Amino acid sequence: MTTLRRGWPTAVGRDEIAAAISTVPGIDGVGLPPSVPAPGMGWPVWATRAPVNDCLAEVTYYVYVTLPAGQGAPLASDAIVWDVEAALMGLGTLVATDPVALATGTGGESIPAIRCTVKVESERPQS
Repeated sequence: MTTLRRGWPTAVGRDEIAAAISTVPGIDGVGLPPSVPAPGMGWPVWATRAPVNDCLAEVTYYVYVTLPAGQGAPLASDAIVWDVEAALMGLGTLVATDPVALATGTGGESIPAIRCTVKVESERPQS
């Protein structure tokens, strides 16, 4: 894997983000949002893309991680927050981590989660 202008790895996308958050104990990272979120899942959602030049773009993802079963609303000091942040820092710049509640789609219930905002660099695919 090569590195780009900030020393970030190239070709960071959904699969690489899912693989990174899968290294956190109790979290199953997937490349696309699930139809119904369940405890212990994590996935990226594309937020913005800012071209740097004709070959390079800075891409921002929201990375959602639902808390494992039995764990209540996240606190900034919770180990899982630290673990998820550490897993994402190797991919780019971690901008922020926020507590969120995600709708499960069943009876208006929600599940506690965190949303990390991470910026990565992406190279234009070779044709």
